[in-house]
Amino acid sequence: MKAETEFILQCNRNSFIEQVMYVREKLNAEALLNQPLLFCLTPEYLEAGRRFIEAIRWSGKAENFDLEILLNNKKYLFTFSGVMLRDHIIIVAQHTVPDKQSDDLPITEMVAEEVENSIAETTEITEPEKQTEVTVWDLLEEMSRLNNELINTKRELVRKNMELERLQQQLKKG
Repeated sequence: MKAETEFILQCNRNSFIEQVMYVREKLNAEALLNQPLLFCLTPEYLEAGRRFIEAIRWSGKAENFDLEILLNNKKYLFTFSGVMLRDHIIIVAQHTVPDKQSDDLPITEMVAEEVENSIAETTEITEPEKQTEVTVWDLLEEMSRLNNELINTKRELVRKNMELERLQQQLKKG
């Protein structure tokens, strides 16, 4: 399967789409704004969409959910991943274009073959490649860590300013 990031959405806790943070030129994701993510899904994928949102709410993240969206009266299949950051859900959608399947293999054999191929690909990755591989989750975790560090630094600055003000008042009295 070939997948490219098509859009990144910011939703509130109830999956109401508040902002399109990134979108490729050829796709108009603006039509998704100001409505719940589940309203954008085709009826066949509503249950999977509900499980996707619940997984994010319960565990803080969800990965690799195939969901179909109706955009401009056309159906698009995407692989969704999402993470909860404070009171917002960040969703990354990759357009999924299935490879052409040969008709001579039954579905179960094609799935087994795909699993075997993916296992073989993961075992071929060497240690240096594993170290340089960066995922969206790694980036989001690093952003969250830096944000927490910034908040803690601001708190410390406020404490020090209050202490300075207290010392200045003591000098004026004394």
